Amino acid sequence: MVERIRRCLSLLLVCAGSASAQWDDARREAREHYLAGRHEQAVAAFQKIAGTNPYNGNDWLTLGTSLLTLGRTEEAIDSLMRARETYPNDAIAAYNLACGHALLGHADEAINWLEQSIADRYVRIDQIANDADLASLHEDARFLAIVGTAPADDLSRDDRWRFDIDRMLLRIEQ
Repeated sequence: MVERIRRCLSLLLVCAGSASAQWDDARREAREHYLAGRHEQAVAAFQKIAGTNPYNGNDWLTLGTSLLTLGRTEEAIDSLMRARETYPNDAIAAYNLACGHALLGHADEAINWLEQSIADRYVRIDQIANDADLASLHEDARFLAIVGTAPADDLSRDDRWRFDIDRMLLRIEQ
């Protein structure tokens, strides 16, 4: 009886190792598609992988990023939300959610996710300021405060100082 249990366990370990190796190969292939800019193939591969293992936030993040690149914004937002469910403090997922919502014209959601990405330590302010996906926010006062653009010309000397100090504190916090 003990020998039979050992053989069953050995067989299970071999099968599990084989399945793991297959998924590692599938993930490697999907990542190669993504890195090479073959986003249609990356999406197909990551959908298959994420459907089998829904607990890998990196797979959901890469799937969402590829979908966003392809202009499949609503699908991208769903995938990026799955990434955030798995990794609640993922700054890149939050940033890409901001991009997706900005592309859909959802300014409030975009600003909220942008603020969340910064709270989660996404500190590439120059990228935020120049990202075409966020173009719909460029005139929004909340966006301007985040990127720290120049204050309005009609501010008093004291208000300009306050603006500069607030911007400096924001950079220090980031």
